Amino acid sequence: MAPSDVGTLATRGYVFRKLGEYDKAVEDYTAALRLSPGQVRLHNNRGYCLAKLGRYEEAVADYDS
Repeated sequence: MAPSDVGTLATRGYVFRKLGEYDKAVEDYTAALRLSPGQVRLHNNRGYCLAKLGRYEEAVADYDS
């Protein structure tokens, strides 16, 4: 079952990030941002993961958000 609140998605994204599972972290941060698009922390965390995946242009876009 997929979580449906920002806090749960952000926390799970953080865990995936720490485990080096950046693709899964990006999925959770993206889902959290759909629910709360103005959270700078989520953009920053997703940007970090995108950079680790070599998706630099997307990472820069998140850092600029």
